[in-house]
Amino acid sequence: MTKILLFEDFSNYHVFLRQGLLARGYDVDLYSQGDFYKQTERSIKRKKRIRLLDVRDFLASRKLILKYDVVQFIGVSAFRDNLLLWAWFWLRGKRYRHKLYLAAVGCDYVFFKSGTKHLKIDLFKECKAYDPDYYRRKFSLKSRVCSHVMLKAVSGVIGVNEYYEAYKGLETTKKPIPQPIEIKHYPFENRCFQKKLVIFHGLHEGREGFKGTHHIRKAFDIANQKYPDEVECICAGGMSYKAYLDFIKKVDVIFDQTNMVCYSMTGLAGLASGKIVGC
Repeated sequence: MTKILLFEDFSNYHVFLRQGLLARGYDVDLYSQGDFYKQTERSIKRKKRIRLLDVRDFLASRKLILKYDVVQFIGVSAFRDNLLLWAWFWLRGKRYRHKLYLAAVGCDYVFFKSGTKHLKIDLFKECKAYDPDYYRRKFSLKSRVCSHVMLKAVSGVIGVNEYYEAYKGLETTKKPIPQPIEIKHYPFENRCFQKKLVIFHGLHEGREGFKGTHHIRKAFDIANQKYPDEVECICAGGMSYKAYLDFIKKVDVIFDQTNMVCYSMTGLAGLASGKIVGC
């Protein structure tokens, strides 16, 4: 049986992809840090703190890459800042090209460069205005080199939504696939709108411009001031995934972001739970 390794996860994308592949009878593992404070599900735990020259992380990661028949990386930043992994991948990665794939589901240099030119969305100018440090990092020499190394080593790029649109000009880009989500993971609740409406926006530090948080905050402030007895608008973040699931049980409406056309994993989770989702 083909053994598949999903390398890292930042949004539950690989978590739910693994569940779907397992349900179809594949042998699949997810190697991840757990998305830092969120501590999401994974079958093989990766070190929480990864240094620039991290021998332990390098040896463990390389061993897994060599062990599995198919390996998919969750975006260019899957290796983090481990220079040993990047150096090995540049020198040896092409040997294993036939089994290596990149999931284009994150914000990397290619997405920002190509997207700025071709995608008719406000995300890029909003990032530049409100997340200047984050925006500059996407065009840094480090980001360019990492994208170059990764794309030279993998045999295919598999994207979704806007990320696919930014990558589709590359010859290695494969057919896009829908975002995976396990419906049973989010119990559906019939909402009762006889009480105060609770509206929620999840904060992501350093990416407020990306998500349009400044617009949502203004709208929330107006709603809270004008309709204090009808609505409660909440902005919150920095919680574990378990705490997040408990938190959104009392939420009626989720405003995820304003700058993307398609739903994110958070938006899909809200829809699966029976929430009204603004995106």
